[in-house]
Amino acid sequence: MPVPVSIGEAAEVLGAGELLRVDERAATLGGARITAAADLPARCYVGKDGLRRLRALGPAEGDVSLFVRLAPVRWLPELEGYEPDEDHPWRIAHPLMCACASVPTAPGVLR
Repeated sequence: MPVPVSIGEAAEVLGAGELLRVDERAATLGGARITAAADLPARCYVGKDGLRRLRALGPAEGDVSLFVRLAPVRWLPELEGYEPDEDHPWRIAHPLMCACASVPTAPGVLR
């Protein structure tokens, strides 16, 4: 779901524990070398409550800088040493999760 705010603004609305970043930029923190990562919109998993609160912000218009979707499971592995702080007030997924989250799936396929 495209969201009409940046990842930083979403973290302010939801709190640091609600967003789990699972995109190419997050993977680079784990050592992946992806040159275009800084140019791509952020992608995050959120819980049901967080998704509801972000939907309440209204529809995204214009350039989208954040996409969110419901986390597929209750617990997802995180990148050690990258807890939420002032520079990035969200959690960072393990690079393997980032790779899995960026691969589209066919309808009906669970991951």
